[in-house]
Amino acid sequence: MDEWCPSPLSITAIGVAKLPSMKKHFPSICVVQADSLPLPFLDYNFDIVFSNALIEYIGDSTAQRICVSECLRVRSFILTATPARPFPVEARTLIPFAHYLPMQILNQIYRAIGRRGGATPGIPTRLCRLVLLRSFPQQCAVSVQTAGFPGTAANYAAIFRDGLSCTGHG
Repeated sequence: MDEWCPSPLSITAIGVAKLPSMKKHFPSICVVQADSLPLPFLDYNFDIVFSNALIEYIGDSTAQRICVSECLRVRSFILTATPARPFPVEARTLIPFAHYLPMQILNQIYRAIGRRGGATPGIPTRLCRLVLLRSFPQQCAVSVQTAGFPGTAANYAAIFRDGLSCTGHG
């Protein structure tokens, strides 16, 4: 990390597991074991909250909104990235159209390829752009960017910055 960003940074990684390999490989990072709801930090404790492939695992839309509200509470800048539902390839298994299958069939595929635990009903939820936007309170101006092949978004990134007229946490 020091090679990528030479100025002194304070980075905190959060996981539901203890993340021992992260602490081993990146000793300057503070590693916190916590559930995402609620986050064990004070309001506006961080300058940036970055979550990658998290929101689709949180659960239903209510749980996703609560998670986003927690990120809004501890930040001044949020970047959240998630695989895009319209993209035809399931991002973690690289199986075309797998994320459109019924959960029972998807679990059979996961077991066949050796994925531990299979899929949990409702998780991961591949998000469309509108659902990702609805995860943020209405009073927040959020920018959703896409990345991927022309005409097909492989990933979405929702970006919120203080000063983009968010007047509350919803």
